[in-house]
Amino acid sequence: MLEPGSLKERGYWTGEIWNRRKDGEVYAEILTISAVRDVNGTTQNYVGLFTDITALKEQQKQFEHIAHYDALTTLPNRVLLADRLQQAMAQALRHSKLLAVVYLDLDVFKLINDLFGHPQGDDLLISIAKRLK
Repeated sequence: MLEPGSLKERGYWTGEIWNRRKDGEVYAEILTISAVRDVNGTTQNYVGLFTDITALKEQQKQFEHIAHYDALTTLPNRVLLADRLQQAMAQALRHSKLLAVVYLDLDVFKLINDLFGHPQGDDLLISIAKRLK
């Protein structure tokens, strides 16, 4: 059964696919396939047109990383934490399981920045992040 908007029904299809170059490298592309019909409407051939969107996909991946990870420590940020916690809570509820959450707070961190400076405070955060990883 063909879904609405399929190549056979509409005469064209557009979508995003992963393809492979002759050298084996995988890349992303937007592909449009159009049916070429004769005067009677019978499909004779198909024509495909694609655009390589690998750079766009890489940029999208970088934006997602920036949106979900701390730039200094590369640890997941609050946005990602909230999402993952929501998923974990839903899964625990679905499977009647328990869920534990650990909260870590760096007491008097502002004092460390004030006394030793932000570069040293950043170094401390990076060091803690490496240990947590």
